Amino acid sequence: APEQIDRVIEGFGFAMGPLAMRDLAGNDVGLAIRKGRKLPPDERRSPILERLVGEGRLGQKAGKGFYRYEGRTRIPDAEVVALIEGVSRDLGIRRRQIPDEEILERLLHPLVNEGARIVEEGIAIRASDVDVVYVNGYSFPAYKGGPMYWAQESGLAQVVQTMRRLAPTHGARWRPAALLERLAASGKGWTEGVMQRAVTVAVMTATMALMSAAHADTAANDSHAPPPMPATVADWARGARLFQGLGDFHRAVTSSSAPAQQYFDQGMRLLWAFNHDESTRSFAKAAELDPACAACYWGVALTVGPNYNVPAMVEPRARVAWEALHQAQQNAAHASAVEQALIGALAARYPAPQPPAPADSDAILSAYAAAMRQVAEHFPNDPDVQTLCAEAQMNVHAWKLWTADGQPGAGTLEIEARLESVLQRSPDHPGANHYYIHVMEASPDPGKAVASAERLRGMMPAAGHLEHMPAHIMQRVGRYEEAAEANRRGAAADRAYFEAIAAPDYYPMYLAHNYAFLAFSAATEGRKAETLAAVQSVVQTVPVDMMLAMGDSGWNLTQQYAALVRFGLWDEMIAQLAPDPRASGLTAGYLYARGVALAARGRIDEAKGALAELQKLGAAAGPQTLAGFNTLQDVVSVAQPIVAARIAASEQHREDAIRLLEQAVAAEDKLAYNEPADWFFPVRHLLGAQLLLAGRAAPAEQVYREDLRRHPKNGWALQGLATALKAQGRTRDAIRTRHELAAVWQHADIQLPGSAFWFAGADTSDCACQRQASGERQPGRVLLRAQYKTGVD
Repeated sequence: APEQIDRVIEGFGFAMGPLAMRDLAGNDVGLAIRKGRKLPPDERRSPILERLVGEGRLGQKAGKGFYRYEGRTRIPDAEVVALIEGVSRDLGIRRRQIPDEEILERLLHPLVNEGARIVEEGIAIRASDVDVVYVNGYSFPAYKGGPMYWAQESGLAQVVQTMRRLAPTHGARWRPAALLERLAASGKGWTEGVMQRAVTVAVMTATMALMSAAHADTAANDSHAPPPMPATVADWARGARLFQGLGDFHRAVTSSSAPAQQYFDQGMRLLWAFNHDESTRSFAKAAELDPACAACYWGVALTVGPNYNVPAMVEPRARVAWEALHQAQQNAAHASAVEQALIGALAARYPAPQPPAPADSDAILSAYAAAMRQVAEHFPNDPDVQTLCAEAQMNVHAWKLWTADGQPGAGTLEIEARLESVLQRSPDHPGANHYYIHVMEASPDPGKAVASAERLRGMMPAAGHLEHMPAHIMQRVGRYEEAAEANRRGAAADRAYFEAIAAPDYYPMYLAHNYAFLAFSAATEGRKAETLAAVQSVVQTVPVDMMLAMGDSGWNLTQQYAALVRFGLWDEMIAQLAPDPRASGLTAGYLYARGVALAARGRIDEAKGALAELQKLGAAAGPQTLAGFNTLQDVVSVAQPIVAARIAASEQHREDAIRLLEQAVAAEDKLAYNEPADWFFPVRHLLGAQLLLAGRAAPAEQVYREDLRRHPKNGWALQGLATALKAQGRTRDAIRTRHELAAVWQHADIQLPGSAFWFAGADTSDCACQRQASGERQPGRVLLRAQYKTGVD
């Protein structure tokens, strides 16, 4: 009966079942659409729908359809059941009782199969793109994550089994997609790669409504709504405006329009600052002001496409890139030689108007990098060309420029040399300084980029990401307060930017990155209040629903729990509510922190329960579930032994605790590079504390020295090292180390009981070393307010 079908789908979470929806839209309308579609003849007909329309049962507007209606209230109708039974007899169909589970499968599995075909054909880059469309466009219940996520959680093999069973009797559309077959056979999920840095631009854009809600409490004009994805170059131009505080970079282009040149320069500045979409708007405005400007269209095509943090290309952007490239080529005859060369190289990046299939992306990026290398050879003294060439080369191996053991990746040394050459001649080049930091941050010698980090500070004060970038180097060389300050400045500039305009596209993720990095830096220098404020700012900037819509596991939100462990806030952690279980990464971080806190409070059975849940979650996580630059399995392999070690320590099994923490350290050392690190604070701080408790001062000293090699001048390890040295009778060395500690701990608002709050509870006193710094500098919720006012012309 119709009511059974609708009851099943509404019970699943849809607001309305398919037959009730058909009545609402009009059965006559649905029948006309069906007959007009290019379907096989047997699928064009719907005998039940034809009978309903023939009897005047047109839906709500007629007071009867699949149901009869009193006002808007639908009421099951026995006449409809009789009509359906009659059609069955006429067609020789033997009726049977269909269980609810089969109804749900037959309604949802075709959605999954069609989604697999969409991904397979390259129409969508990721399965999560399909989910966003269904959640936002077709009211698929958001808490289910979308049909693709639901299918993966339910088991792709089950979907394939259902499709195979029904295909012989229900036609070709039930035949499983090849991608679905392959994934089910291999036991893999939808995600294409485990080291992908960013979600696709399409997913980001579709979830900007959530971002707008997250910013509404502090927006200067909350009536600004995020604009829809522009579909043409002209659409991009409509949102353009001139900003103050972006420095004075200038590159002359072939144009007779001074305003066009002004917008082109701004586009270049924003490109160097990684605000790619605002850059696209500026270039598009320049093209609008001077339609003959080939370089202006080149800028649109360049910035609307893939970049170091967002490697994907989706349909609306691909069309715009193709249009802009075509316009640039048409106008190239009147452009300078270098402009013509840049346009020619960019053609290698866009071989077709459609986005490339995921399997072809690397080859296309490599082809563009090769073309840019030729341009760079022809114009060796042009710093912008050299910097653009370096960027093209970086994008081929984004975030994989160095191996975990410090060896350069393919092409890294060439990129390094190219940018160093630019900086020798143009030391204040914003793009070269920015990119050089990215090249050197994961290297064995990040100090080579300190000069670039210092130059960027204040170079473009309204560009939040550029203000933040010095942190990537300052953190690596032990200048934690400067790293924290860079993130404060970056966050303030970004907040001001969002107050000036509607939050655009995916750029708010950069603001969240600023806050996450600030939390990491502040925690390293013992600033508890600022750390806790910063992690809450991350949560406010990126709601869990947004993370889920992007197909993210939520690991990047686990700082809110790790910070409580860092500062020994056991009771506060235990009081935390469990997160949405669909966010597997967030749940893992919660279980880790809860397990440690429970063990620290002596609630051993509960701690063991949290550990068991964490182990179960880790075992269930597939290699495709990401946690920053690592997989969820990678970070859980760090978390599990830490919880187990804390339980062992509470049970006085000290050697077991040491062994487990050594296991956690080994797992942490294997994690891929990220900044801030995907593990919130070094496990060696815990291992050293446990070794000291066991009376093993000499091994503890080595643990702390290794940590200081990896994280120079961090006060936590210095505190542990001083204790280890004193325990060995090396008083003079211990005193020297405590002098170092006093210098780096001057902004702290806590007193350390050791290298970690491993056995002690949270410190509740003012830090004797710097009460004044705490009172003067703790920003608290000021983090959520802008300190730099962006001007808009």
